[in-house]
Amino acid sequence: AADAGDPYLGLPPDAQRLGELARRLTNGRVAPRDRADAILGFLRNNFRYTRSTSAKAGARPIDSFLFDWKEGYCEYFSSAMTLLARAAGLRARNVSGFLGGHWNDIGNYLTVRQSNAHSWTEVEIPGEGWIVYDATPPAQAEAVSRTGGFLGWLGDLGDAMRTAWNRHVIAFDVPRQIGILRSIAEGFRQIKHALVSIVRDGRTLMLTLL
Repeated sequence: AADAGDPYLGLPPDAQRLGELARRLTNGRVAPRDRADAILGFLRNNFRYTRSTSAKAGARPIDSFLFDWKEGYCEYFSSAMTLLARAAGLRARNVSGFLGGHWNDIGNYLTVRQSNAHSWTEVEIPGEGWIVYDATPPAQAEAVSRTGGFLGWLGDLGDAMRTAWNRHVIAFDVPRQIGILRSIAEGFRQIKHALVSIVRDGRTLMLTLL
């Protein structure tokens, strides 16, 4: 049973249909990991990923996703996974971050944009800790992409130039300015010492010859 005082077991009001579905999916499964795996398989195999939906979410969007639309984007999958896991007596939490990105070969860095935003679920498995359960169908997982063709190379070049400008000009703060000035001053000091040494050695040589 869900503990009302535990935020990782909390369910929305009137979650009867959600609870019935969770019990049906996990019927006969005692081990926490088996229950979580059953819910994960149900969502991955019976629902379609889409970046948008024309259906109106209404007051209970996850119920609509599970029982009516059967399609949605990653937030629907992760929220459904989280709530079904909680209804099955498992502590679960929704997590948001980023997945994939674009590797810039020119600048040698990874570009992550808002379009790479992603949501998944973490389920606490006793003795194992918090385990990632990403219910979004695997085919929709965006891997790190790379440049393709001349136009792609030009795009990477432009992005690398903008990044360099932001890093070395716009983000050129006072501590970095002081550091560079100190480096320049140290360089001049070493040049001065070298010139003094050359002049001194030259005078010594002249006195020796005289």
